[in-house]
Amino acid sequence: MKKLLVILFCICISCNQNKKENFNNYNQNDKTSINFDRKKYPILEEAITLREKGEFKKAIEKFNLAEKNYGKMVAIFINRGKTFGLNKETKNSITDFSSAIKLNKNEPIIYINRAKIYFTNNETKFGCNDLQKAYKIDFKHNFEEELSILLIENCK
Repeated sequence: MKKLLVILFCICISCNQNKKENFNNYNQNDKTSINFDRKKYPILEEAITLREKGEFKKAIEKFNLAEKNYGKMVAIFINRGKTFGLNKETKNSITDFSSAIKLNKNEPIIYINRAKIYFTNNETKFGCNDLQKAYKIDFKHNFEEELSILLIENCK
């Protein structure tokens, strides 16, 4: 019986470690971005290109410049929030995703991104709440598969 408990304990620790590693490798190439007119907002486009090259600090500076020039935009907050997340600046990331939600409460992408950062910070309750909100407003079911996986893996 003791051996069985030890084995189960080891399996649980392994599962939790794998979850944490998944979110520590916050992926910039997932589909959790938002479309915008790239010709109309070239500074924002430049910032995204810098992020894709892994130049996070320079990208953040460009996102700041884009906000200064274009004003508050969901696309800026989401993309800068993702960049902060990739740069392990989770507090700033959450702040940007929260700002995006203030501008558009009905965009599941924002909640999914913020949930991933919450999971990175081991704030499971907040992450699960965001995933549930995203699931409720994903009327077109664009993120149904990803949401289902994230909910199952993290919100039991």
